[in-house]
Amino acid sequence: MAEKLLTISAFAKLFKTTQYTIRHYEDKGLLLPAKIAENGYRQYGMAEAYQLSFILFLRALDLSVAEIKLILTTDYPEQTMLLNKKQALQQEIARLQALERTVDEQLQQATHETTYRVNQTIHLRVLKRLPFAQDFDLSVVEAIDWQPDLMVRQLYYVIDEAGITAADVDYVNAHGTGTVANELAESAALARVFGDEGTVPISSTKSMTGHLLGAAGALEAIVTIGALQAGTLPPNVGLQNTDPDCHVNLIKTPLAAPDAQYGMSNSFGFGGHNAVLLLKKWSD
Repeated sequence: MAEKLLTISAFAKLFKTTQYTIRHYEDKGLLLPAKIAENGYRQYGMAEAYQLSFILFLRALDLSVAEIKLILTTDYPEQTMLLNKKQALQQEIARLQALERTVDEQLQQATHETTYRVNQTIHLRVLKRLPFAQDFDLSVVEAIDWQPDLMVRQLYYVIDEAGITAADVDYVNAHGTGTVANELAESAALARVFGDEGTVPISSTKSMTGHLLGAAGALEAIVTIGALQAGTLPPNVGLQNTDPDCHVNLIKTPLAAPDAQYGMSNSFGFGGHNAVLLLKKWSD
């Protein structure tokens, strides 16, 4: 009984490949049809099916066409090549498993991080708009010599205009860039206004967001509003040891403050971003 042969289209469909792939292997000398009919149709049988199956298997192992031809047309020990490929695959599996463990550790850490969501409508009342007392040109930013006097004047200005005292401020979102110049000047100004190592809790959310430059002030004002509404003050992420020259009360872990009413947001930077906002928790 004659073997039933398949056309190239049926042969390609059987192996879920394309006619062009089969012709490519034929052009490279890896595969030959069992028969070419008078009308030019190429036909394939069981032997060609085994051959193509082996070729596709080797290609799945990422062997090149040249390597496959070496195995098929010479006495090259294919077992050696397959063992080398197996070793490479085992190394890749070990790498992926290590990567998976790293991802799992990151996910586990993420599940332990506290996320705060403000579900209430946030209402903002502007108590007083602070005029810019000093602008800084970006071209001379490196020449800025930070002094706490300017900051002290701004802090007292908004407190006085709001008709409250420094003791009424429950939280300060500091400019807090993490630079020596800013931290020494701003902490000195805050200590002079709120008392040396005063009780007002202070944090810089740049420890979580980085420095957003022109967007920093707006985002930190929103964070201050959210902290008042949620009754939880954000920490200085990563803070372990405080600078002995910074005499302020820094928040190290999220701080519950359900009774907090007033929050201050500081922006002391170049490009004219030099302002202090005093925000009050909304109450009907």
